Amino acid sequence: MDVSHIGRWPPDSSTIFGLGILAGVALFWWTGVPEVGLIAAAAVKILLPQHRPGEEEGPLDVAEEVAETLA
Repeated sequence: MDVSHIGRWPPDSSTIFGLGILAGVALFWWTGVPEVGLIAAAAVKILLPQHRPGEEEGPLDVAEEVAETLA
């Protein structure tokens, strides 16, 4: 079994999608407002960098990319 994908940063797009759903559902259950869940899911998708096959980035490169996104 190949487990080389576990702990890779930036994560695959399917991992980002799953984290977005998890965040959206958690906040929807907590607040009861569907729009809050949608905003949380979108924020996860926007803020987490996506892994691009064939492109290896170090953790500092990813941190710089996130900082530029937030700035």
